Amino acid sequence: MNLSKRSRYGIRALIDLAQVGDGGCTQLSDIAARNHISAKYLVHIFIALLKAWILGNRRFRCPVTFSM
Repeated sequence: MNLSKRSRYGIRALIDLAQVGDGGCTQLSDIAARNHISAKYLVHIFIALLKAWILGNRRFRCPVTFSM
């Protein structure tokens, strides 16, 4: 089964959130650095995940946002 690069990066980022996340906030730049993914590319992936309701938006409860 072949997955697109975008799908593989999205899955790697979600796994990273599950392993490193403590229920608090995590910056996308940290996720990108740990997984060797471009931060700008990861922003686009996370926007798609938010629109698909795979990720919840904690924007108003978290001081860190997805802006670059």
